[in-house]
Amino acid sequence: MRVGASLILYDGLCYQSYSASEFRYLGTFPSCMKHLTEFGCDEVHLILPSKQSRQAVTKCFEIIYRTITPIPIILNGCSNFFFGSTFNNSGMFNRIAVNSAIWNKDKQLDIWKQKHGKQAVIANFPFRIINGTYVFYD
Repeated sequence: MRVGASLILYDGLCYQSYSASEFRYLGTFPSCMKHLTEFGCDEVHLILPSKQSRQAVTKCFEIIYRTITPIPIILNGCSNFFFGSTFNNSGMFNRIAVNSAIWNKDKQLDIWKQKHGKQAVIANFPFRIINGTYVFYD
C-alpha cells in the first residue's frame, strides 16, 4: 500500500486544511518531512497558495531547496513563479500539478515535460459540490 500526504506550505510553515478557512498548524517544513519519512510516506503533495507575496513564495522555495528528503515532492501552486525562478533546474520537485496552465499551452510546461517526462505533469482541478452542482476553482 502506498502512503501519501498533502501539506500546505504558507510563509514557510506547514498546515493541514480542514476547510477553505480552517487550518491546523503542523510545524516547519523540515520537521514535517522528517516525520513523514519516519512514517514511511511515499510521496508528498505540496500546496503553495498563490495568494502569498513573491517574497513569501521565494522563502518557501528556499526552505524546500535546503531540506534534504528522500520523499518525492509534487508542487501544486505558484508554478508560473517557479518556472521563472532559479529553482526551476534545482531538481526539488519530481512532478508538478497545474490548474489553468494545462489549458494555456504554457511553453514552460512543455519544457518541463520534455525534461522530466509526460508523467511528471499532473492536472489538478479543485472543486466543491454546492447543491449538487460541481463548482471548479481556478
